[in-house]
Amino acid sequence: MSNVVRYAILAISLLCMAFFIANTVLFNFTVICMNPKNRVGGPKVVTTTPAHQNFSAEELEDLNDLSGGIYTTHEEGYILSAVALGAMLGTFPSIHITEVMGLRTTFTLIGLMSGVSTFIMPLWYKNVWIVLVVRFVQGFGMACASVAIGIIPLTWGGAKEKGIFVSVLTCCYQLGPILAMPLAGVFCSSPLGWEWVYYVFGAGTIVTFLVFFLIYSNKPHKNRFANSIKVRPIREPQKLPKTKDKVPYGKIFTTMSVWGVLVTGLGDAIGYMVFVLYGPIYINKVLNFDVAHTGVLSAIPYVFSIFTKFLGGIFLDKATCISDNARVMFFTALSQVLMAVSFFGLTLLHSDTPMLAEVVFVCAIVVSGLHHIGLMGAFHIVAGKYTHVLSSVIALLDGLIGLALPRLVAFISTNHDNSEWTILFYWISGILLVTDVLFVAITRMKPAEWSGVDIQSRAKFSFRQSYYDKSEEPALVLQTIHSNGIDEWFGEPMANVLRYVILFISLVCMAFLIANTVLFNFTVICMKPKQDVQQVTFANESRYYTPDEESWLLSSVAVGSIIGTFPSIHATEKFGLRRSFALFGILSAMATVAMPLASEYFYAVVGVRFVQGFAKTAAFVAIGIIPHTWGGMKQKGLFVSMLTCSYQLGPFFATSASGFFCSSTYGWEWVYYTFGIATLICFIVFFVVYTNSPYKNRFAQFNAVLPLTPTGEKPLTHEHPKLQKTRADVPYKAIAKSFSVWGIMSTGLGDALGYQIFFLYGPIYVNKILGFDIADTGVLASTPYLISIATKFFGGIFLDKASCISDHVRVILFTVISQLGMAISFMLLTMLKSDTPILAQAVFTLTVVVSGLHHIGIMSGSHMVAQQYTHILSSGVAALDSSTGLLLPHLVALVAPHYSHDEWSHLFYGIVAVLLVTNVSFVLMTKLRPAKWTQTLPQ
Repeated sequence: MSNVVRYAILAISLLCMAFFIANTVLFNFTVICMNPKNRVGGPKVVTTTPAHQNFSAEELEDLNDLSGGIYTTHEEGYILSAVALGAMLGTFPSIHITEVMGLRTTFTLIGLMSGVSTFIMPLWYKNVWIVLVVRFVQGFGMACASVAIGIIPLTWGGAKEKGIFVSVLTCCYQLGPILAMPLAGVFCSSPLGWEWVYYVFGAGTIVTFLVFFLIYSNKPHKNRFANSIKVRPIREPQKLPKTKDKVPYGKIFTTMSVWGVLVTGLGDAIGYMVFVLYGPIYINKVLNFDVAHTGVLSAIPYVFSIFTKFLGGIFLDKATCISDNARVMFFTALSQVLMAVSFFGLTLLHSDTPMLAEVVFVCAIVVSGLHHIGLMGAFHIVAGKYTHVLSSVIALLDGLIGLALPRLVAFISTNHDNSEWTILFYWISGILLVTDVLFVAITRMKPAEWSGVDIQSRAKFSFRQSYYDKSEEPALVLQTIHSNGIDEWFGEPMANVLRYVILFISLVCMAFLIANTVLFNFTVICMKPKQDVQQVTFANESRYYTPDEESWLLSSVAVGSIIGTFPSIHATEKFGLRRSFALFGILSAMATVAMPLASEYFYAVVGVRFVQGFAKTAAFVAIGIIPHTWGGMKQKGLFVSMLTCSYQLGPFFATSASGFFCSSTYGWEWVYYTFGIATLICFIVFFVVYTNSPYKNRFAQFNAVLPLTPTGEKPLTHEHPKLQKTRADVPYKAIAKSFSVWGIMSTGLGDALGYQIFFLYGPIYVNKILGFDIADTGVLASTPYLISIATKFFGGIFLDKASCISDHVRVILFTVISQLGMAISFMLLTMLKSDTPILAQAVFTLTVVVSGLHHIGIMSGSHMVAQQYTHILSSGVAALDSSTGLLLPHLVALVAPHYSHDEWSHLFYGIVAVLLVTNVSFVLMTKLRPAKWTQTLPQ
């Protein structure tokens, strides 16, 4: 019950703060679609006529400015700056009112003010002065959101989840634009008009803050929903320090670490504010997207940012293999460097490559969000109970930047053309790099003397530990270090480092095995004379291969996978995974490099594709062995979910790189050379790092450094019995008679069909059916796999941590819901046509994402049923996958020979039927518990 209360408060707090941000963002979008003819007191004709001869040069400039919107450029700049002025002037009043009245009353009062001001905006938008006041009030609310970020994690986060609370609450800076921009785009393009987006958000803000006032309390143990001491959200050995204590402003602002974090906060403010204020304008004016697309494309970066911020919070809480100082310092510095790189990348891109510019735009916002987590994490470490003071100063910095930036943009980018924005981005990149260096140079990541953390607690401070948690004595820690030695003390964290290195290199190797088979699926679009690449359409194209040859080449990978299934198992049983996996990887690399040389000869290409498919089977064996060997009891689910990301990471690598090379002067051939060489390098690294037995790994020099056994959570030592070798006889007959195995295979058939259709035909579907050009196809065909990687990570956490549900119910529920979601997605695709390409692309993305989640369920079920023989079952699923890949091209050639929408609709109807039938079969036949044939281990 305590966790329910905490997470309910976290959710409603996040939503309230998101409304604060969203209300300030609405104008940044709706200014695009406000009609100039409705302006009061201003000119209604904006054409140049003799009548204008009586105007001054500045007045004529304002007249011309009105041709693009209801306000002049100068007025627009002041209105954009009004929010920043409100946030800046509201910083210290919001701190003081919170100190006096508590967060509950203050937050609600200012939230209601923001809601009312947003609601009345359409009623007074013709009067510039009233609009300035409305924007000022909205900005004042943003200042209060910063205070809440400082208080809520400290009060309700608990000792171990403060980092999660920080990362989730800072998602308001992404969730706000996500809520505001798409809805603004919808209303701007609808008969209701832009005014209704303000009515909706104003009413939504008022309702949300009333709910906050109802359920929040300033002290957890006094919450009305916590009826007894047992329900209190956080452990409370002493009373929490009250925030009404006198704030030591003098000491705070004479601390060098505070100034170090504030300096990097300056870079964070610039990087964030430039696209909060001008994101929609940049996409609409500079990249030349229409209003409807601007709404979607402005919101997409913030969706990605929420996923990555959640992962960032987990990293800051859980990555104990790195010291607190190094962890937060590394996280913050690296994210700011990546922000600088993203802005520099935008200087190289122009409106003739809008989708690539959109991708870099997404990256800039994502790393900006990650940097903000590091910033807040650093404040929580340094400032302790006074974190809200420093977070409010960051809000002040945001306000100052928001106040100055419109003036700077109006000075540098008067016409919103690419060359002007390039100059602005150069300056931002330079500022980010300078502030990053200063942050690293002057910041020491430990609690300050004035932070409310006593000397003993500061000696052993952890970011995951609140200042009031004093359950251990630092002397005990020091004694342990001296008695056991430094190497043994750092044993288990180093063991985790080794496990995750192996997980990472295994994931990359598997991704390359799959990517190599995907390259042809894209390059077949652009294997034509170079002068025709940019003008390719289905109507005028001259195919490199005939339709029959194309279908056979697509099927060759499946033939190789089918034939390679049992040889890959046998090779692994005989030589171990290390040697067999490396050998199969080298074969795939050689075949990929040879592809451009063989492209003129049909049968040679068939051979190349066969070898790629043959080598791919090693990935399915690896996914059955590596989690069991290296994952440990508590992280096997995480290892499974991460390794299954190879099915998304491979296509993401392949399609995005293929789109780039196909549209470049290098030509499609170079994508094969690049991937072939990269595959070879990765598998050599795998061969050097990986060992079949964890305790024999060459990088585990001390007993305590060794990774976890698959049957316990203690480090292996040389005294432990050896792991059971996989060369024991496999009970194939017993496996084949198991109903649970056939249940898993049944749902695996549906999974194979749902995955393979877009694995093979994703780029062709995006290019031919949805009508996107080749450059955009590369980005759009790869984006679903990138999103799927993030969702699979969450899926793995759910399967590992959701212990409130039994294993059987948890995996069954996960698998069934994801496959049902796949069926619904395919049904929606039957209704969408090329006249709604963005919506169809969104559903296409959803289909790939739920397919990835479903695969986690299959592999988790396989691990539960087959235990040490999981690689047999995973290889069986791979054989199903390959068989589907073999038959599907011929089915597509039969059902959809012309790639028309009606033909693909018939195909999708058939897939939906298969998915529903296999889903029911899985539920009826499967019992997710270790099978009897797994319980007798060979001696």
